[in-house]
Amino acid sequence: MEEPIINITSISKRYQLGTRASYDTLRDRMASTATRLFRSSPKEHEEEFWALKEITASIKPGERVGIIGRNGAGKSTLLKILSKITYPTSGSITLRGRVASLLEVGTGFHPELTGRENVFLNGAILGMSQREIRSKFDEIIDFSGIAKFVDTPVKRYSSGMYTRLAFAVAAFLESEILIVDEVLAVGDMEFQKKCLQQMRTAASQGRTVLFVSHNMGAISQLCERTLLLQNGALIADGKTADVISTYFQTSHRTVVNVDLTDNSLRQNSLENSFVKWQRIRMSNDANQETDQFGLGETIQFLATFHAVQDVEGVSLGMAVNTMTGLTVCSSTQLESGKSQNFKTGSHAVRFCIQPNLLAPGTYLLDISANGRGITDWIPSALQFTITAASTRNGKTWPTNKYGFADLPISWDLDPKL
Repeated sequence: MEEPIINITSISKRYQLGTRASYDTLRDRMASTATRLFRSSPKEHEEEFWALKEITASIKPGERVGIIGRNGAGKSTLLKILSKITYPTSGSITLRGRVASLLEVGTGFHPELTGRENVFLNGAILGMSQREIRSKFDEIIDFSGIAKFVDTPVKRYSSGMYTRLAFAVAAFLESEILIVDEVLAVGDMEFQKKCLQQMRTAASQGRTVLFVSHNMGAISQLCERTLLLQNGALIADGKTADVISTYFQTSHRTVVNVDLTDNSLRQNSLENSFVKWQRIRMSNDANQETDQFGLGETIQFLATFHAVQDVEGVSLGMAVNTMTGLTVCSSTQLESGKSQNFKTGSHAVRFCIQPNLLAPGTYLLDISANGRGITDWIPSALQFTITAASTRNGKTWPTNKYGFADLPISWDLDPKL
């Protein structure tokens, strides 16, 4: 039997709320000591929080493993422990190989050093010789697309440039284990595709890839196995499609009218976006709020949003995805050849999915607002189910249909040849 490259044995991680987070560095310990000296009561405002609880798993060389879960599930804490940024409160981890981690933009970069110097610095941290780093240098720079800026201090890089170079360094320098957090959300769509392909290539060369993402489509494309964390506990470990299905089942809420002002719902959104979604509701033909629709029913969505100032060139968009993250369809206002101008204040938009288009199944709705310096994207804003309970032409449709679309296909058994 092949020996695991990563062994995780009953690890737990405890934090003290009301105190500074500790990553076991000298600076953190000094700060913690100072905090205790000036606190009126040693236990004042302290509360235990277990970010991870008794996690056990083993990963073989060359596996591509996804790690999913809602915000606060413990995903990033697990990756920090695997990257030795912090240590578990209890339990143990055995790593049989060098680890390259990309946990946040610019991880391991020194802002005063140039891109070139940071490549060599990161390679040295991984234990590589200068000869080894030079052999990969051209590939790293070519992949990152920052050749013109390679001798510029990285403190002058945009977040996108940071991300491209950081990923290229982690992906191309020789390490047996590659750990990638949601940081890829910063990049554009073309760059994300390049990253996913590079991670597949890395795994085909025998490297182990751990990938955290809220993008179920990316997880489905890359990972054959996935771990699901919930409230710090590992609740599922298996084939990616099965675990993603479990994720949506365990997180499903019958919610048909959602407050979108909670920033934890947002992914890939700009903090200074001029347009912010406020609320969305869905209803059937009779204007009744529900998340269950027959094949023959129209699904209506009414969404409100707020423009923080007068803004031009905004395109509102939506996408319908399967429970495994595959996009069934999408639509934006640009399809009509127009974008919208909005005055400061609140606005509303209604859009509908016409009847007899989606096959029976459960779907997720994403909404977005895109434009000049505007991005407000809320994935999985609503979840709804199409059933075969309604009739068409006096007959109830069978439930054994498969696929995503319910297209009106005609059949002629006696064609004239």
